[in-house]
Amino acid sequence: MVTQNHSGISVHVLNTSKFRSKHWAMRISIPLERQLLTSAAVLPYLWMEGTSEFPSSRQLVQRTDELYGTVLRTSIQKRGSRHVMDISASSPEELYIDGAQALTSLVQELLLSLLTKPALESSGAEFSSSHVKRAIALHSRRIESLYDDKTTYAYEQAILASCQGLVQGLPKYGYKDDLDGLTGSHLFSAHQEVLKNADVDFYCVGRIPQPETFSDQMIEALRPHFLSKCRQPSVLPVDTTRISPSTNVHVEQQKVQQAKLNRVYQTNVAYGSEDYPVAVVMNGILGAFPHSKLFVNVREKHSLAYYASSRLEGMLGLLVIYAGIQPDKFEQTQSIISQQVEDVQSGRVSEEELTFTKDALLNQFRQAEDQPLSIIDFHYSGQLSGNPSGMELFREQISRVSVKDVQRVAGKLRESATYLLTNEG
Repeated sequence: MVTQNHSGISVHVLNTSKFRSKHWAMRISIPLERQLLTSAAVLPYLWMEGTSEFPSSRQLVQRTDELYGTVLRTSIQKRGSRHVMDISASSPEELYIDGAQALTSLVQELLLSLLTKPALESSGAEFSSSHVKRAIALHSRRIESLYDDKTTYAYEQAILASCQGLVQGLPKYGYKDDLDGLTGSHLFSAHQEVLKNADVDFYCVGRIPQPETFSDQMIEALRPHFLSKCRQPSVLPVDTTRISPSTNVHVEQQKVQQAKLNRVYQTNVAYGSEDYPVAVVMNGILGAFPHSKLFVNVREKHSLAYYASSRLEGMLGLLVIYAGIQPDKFEQTQSIISQQVEDVQSGRVSEEELTFTKDALLNQFRQAEDQPLSIIDFHYSGQLSGNPSGMELFREQISRVSVKDVQRVAGKLRESATYLLTNEG
């Protein structure tokens, strides 16, 4: 990956003939803050309503069809303490299509226009009212769907309980109550605020014979729209010490048949740190795979859970154990989960468990290297944390992890919060 930086703008190019398509991503990140949260979350979807040249979503879709079936999408993400607006595209490799020599520049132009030339009212100072109305209605449903998905809802509430008082606990979609007050003028002001304060990472993975020249051209195309920048891109420090250890249990009651148990641990290991590959292996042994301790002991051996797994939140320095259980099995499940964590902390990990986990992880990374968006995501996480190492190096680090390494890192685990979503009985 060739990277060039200028005044808060970074362009990353992976020149490869491995894929028969080009993959583009523009990540626009700003600090998470309550005041701008919901507006910023709506913006990526509002951009897809149209540009000045293609002023409706229908015309935008027609344009992508004309560009040989280019796929264009936007989304909102949360990475630690930053809110990330994502514009991405996949387009055919022009080398293999007769008459498509200008496709790369046309897709590049369309991507940039979503951010820099959105469809506005005639005044030029607010988004189209019809676009705003549609975008807000769809975003309201997006927020509601999270509440309806109880597994995701419980997971997010557990993170919130662990990050109380910190911006990291803010929901990536914002708050439904904020939507009623949003207008085209408010959202245009938020858009201008994003252009003023954002760090921009532009990615291209595909056949780019002169990546340095391409990077220079992209920086020149982006610079006029981010005039306030006069610094290097931000590096996101992952401060795990601000999340206080706690054994408190947060209980919420709803009309559910299956209770959702989530336990959050502070790892004191952040993405990009020397021990992060060890933490990934530890998480694999504990709960990321069907051979992991949580799945084997909580679900299979004791039949206490419909699912039992764990996930590492590297940008937050957290590990989350989550399980779907019968409401009356809370205490028993808690006890067996605690035993699995204690076993890993005490080094009671067999060589077979270690080998299975490392093989599964290495296979995951080999598969990820065949997926351009996974390559981009991996690099971007490293970019944010100030350690953009490649997947090959990460695989080597994984392969060197020992049981003693896992025991040492597991010893840093401290309970941060427990959240239970259960029935109203």
